[in-house]
Amino acid sequence: MEGTGAEAARAAAAAAAATAAGAGDGAAATAAATTATTPAAAAAAAAADADAAAAAAVRASVSKLLALLLLLLQQQQRGQGTVQLHLQQQQQQQQQQQQQQQMQTQQQQQQYVPASLQQQQQQQQQQQPPRNYIKRPIRSSLLLASASPLAAAAAAAAAAAAAAAAGATTGSSSRFLTLSIFCCYNSRGPPGYYWGPPSRCC
Repeated sequence: MEGTGAEAARAAAAAAAATAAGAGDGAAATAAATTATTPAAAAAAAAADADAAAAAAVRASVSKLLALLLLLLQQQQRGQGTVQLHLQQQQQQQQQQQQQQQMQTQQQQQQYVPASLQQQQQQQQQQQPPRNYIKRPIRSSLLLASASPLAAAAAAAAAAAAAAAAGATTGSSSRFLTLSIFCCYNSRGPPGYYWGPPSRCC
């Protein structure tokens, strides 16, 4: 009986030991599995974090690029506006210069017309014979056209009558006075008519 009880106790102890050994092996396996899965999870988490950081960096870069593009577009629009304003100012200046030139040209033309008229009047006055043209030599065909032979003859007759009345009507003086008044042609010089003493008349 005592042997049977001891054996039973021994069997129970062995079973307990075996159970305890099995439990220890299970815990060790569980710990080993946990230890094996923890680095993979950490690596996966690290990879996810890296992907998130890269995506954030990409989004930030895209945002910066978009901001730069918007700034460039605004500067381009401002530059175009400045260029258009400059062109408009140049066009206005050119128009003003053209208007001023036209006004100056018109004023010059208006001033030139009276000047030309004055020149014509001066030429006409120069062409007209002076009142005392008989007393000095004048070379002009217009004076010849204006002085008719009848008027010259009448003047000669009046001069001769005046000289006769004064008592100085000699042959030479009468001839000199007559030739001084009449218009004659000088064949020795260039074509023209002269008023002067008998030495210059033919």
